[in-house]
Amino acid sequence: MVAVEDRDLGMVFQSFALWPHMTVREHVEFPMKSKRQKHLSREKKKKAVERVIESLGLAPYADRLPGQLSGGQRQRVALARAIVGRPSILLMDEPLSALDAELKISMRQEIQNIHRRTGATILYVTHDQSEALAMADRILVMREGAIEQIGTPQDMYAHPETEFVASFVSQCNMVKGRWDRQVFKVADCPLVYDGHRVADIFKQKGLYPVRPEQFKIVRGGDGLPATIINKQYNGREIQYSLRCGTDRFTVFAGCDEQFDLGEDVYLIFDV
Repeated sequence: MVAVEDRDLGMVFQSFALWPHMTVREHVEFPMKSKRQKHLSREKKKKAVERVIESLGLAPYADRLPGQLSGGQRQRVALARAIVGRPSILLMDEPLSALDAELKISMRQEIQNIHRRTGATILYVTHDQSEALAMADRILVMREGAIEQIGTPQDMYAHPETEFVASFVSQCNMVKGRWDRQVFKVADCPLVYDGHRVADIFKQKGLYPVRPEQFKIVRGGDGLPATIINKQYNGREIQYSLRCGTDRFTVFAGCDEQFDLGEDVYLIFDV
């Protein structure tokens, strides 16, 4: 068993875990007092602290207490404290969950910059799927203590191996039907989809996973008949909810693709 102070890792807690009586500089200096840093001279320790404070934009706040900082500034202090000793492993437990949406985006970039600068292995725990897809080199999805899938963000999104991964990592429509080897025949409809890269679990359950942007809404043609039951304008796109038989599907469409509530349409598998 390796003593905590001798472990070559840094930790960023969900709650930031800052001491209310210590200034920003004192927080960053604290890890440099461990036995693991005893080989460094006082001057080198000081330079390491100042470099991290400067690189994370904390210099103007170096003498402030946590209670005098914004949420984003406190987040940067927690990151600075974790990386100042240049650990080979960084553990992050939902570090952005307490921040607002806009601040999360900038802090994602900051963490990616830290990863590039330090070269440390970062183990990042999050329930935010968009966070995982945007930042990770590899993703591990767990369910009830068991691993569901390990892979790159691209593999996880485009080729889910289980129904849980398909629906947990972003949104996914489950089209019902029947499989004939590598061909999927849509239920109650003369449509067939190619299934060469669809995982076996979907074939066993008679399902075909379709991401919201893979469906195209049209007013006529050979597609799944559906009815618009909800629409949400999101700036770059419109998110439509549609009733298709007994199922409810989600489709992302361009802002120039306008459809009305209650309108009967067709869904084309557009890949």
